[in-house]
Amino acid sequence: MATTIPLMICGGPKSGTSSLVAVLNSHPDALILFETDLNAVMPGKYARRLIEAFPDSRSLMYARDDEADAYRDLQAFAAAKGCRYQMVGDKLPTYDARFFGRLAGFRLVYSLRAPDEWLAKSCSLYADRQDVRPVMYQYFKGLVQAHLHPDCMIVRFGDFMKNNEAVVRALFRFAGLSAGPQQLRWWETAAHPADPFKRCQDWWKGHPSSLARPMFNDTRTVRRDHAFWTLCDRCFAPYLDASPGTITRAQAKADLAAFRSVFDGPPIALEDVIDARTQVSSVKNRGLKRLFSWGRAKKGR
Repeated sequence: MATTIPLMICGGPKSGTSSLVAVLNSHPDALILFETDLNAVMPGKYARRLIEAFPDSRSLMYARDDEADAYRDLQAFAAAKGCRYQMVGDKLPTYDARFFGRLAGFRLVYSLRAPDEWLAKSCSLYADRQDVRPVMYQYFKGLVQAHLHPDCMIVRFGDFMKNNEAVVRALFRFAGLSAGPQQLRWWETAAHPADPFKRCQDWWKGHPSSLARPMFNDTRTVRRDHAFWTLCDRCFAPYLDASPGTITRAQAKADLAAFRSVFDGPPIALEDVIDARTQVSSVKNRGLKRLFSWGRAKKGR
């Protein structure tokens, strides 16, 4: 069996990376692990779930010189157990510069949400409200690093929500697979995987928004008039409009230096740049509330 280049999904938190895992795993020839990192010496939560299902998979988890080899080993491991995948990979919840240095041998899918929308969502959920400069700089740096990757597809969250079928087809073309009817309705099977490798991690219970058909955006932002947005728009614009690989390293270095100028001033709180009319909701919270209500009703019967 020919071994393909493994695929890695990454991006900022709350940018849609988990939904991309659900999309790709809807294909019988694809296996995308969830936040597993086979190159980590100490297995995390989802790696341990893989080990529980396949105890001998512990031998896959150790640091390698070429990190893509871990997923080639996974492909061979799964094939020996009767699960033959044309494409394998992982989704890791990080987007810092050092992480991109690990991805030389991977095909990369980078999930990108509009900067103001991402800032409102992530800061509201993770309490980074006192100074938005570090988180926005890191977010911009992640986008720059994705652009410099030689084999990258950037999936824009807005396109994923508004024109899901076109994005799904493009995603599978990038992965070297064809999208059939099941893949175009990926949300219907995301929580019911057919094979044991996809089933054992059970990750979707903590990410119910990844099981929902894309129909509405759960965050609507209203910007305040602030110089911070002038800088953001100027720095982000070339990377939002250009295809990956079209911006030189010299230009990327200059753009990062320009964005760092934001640190010359005083801290900028979320309330300084985002209007109170901004609406941020959580599909996860709504899902948990429904589950809790259902449990109470069942218990009272």
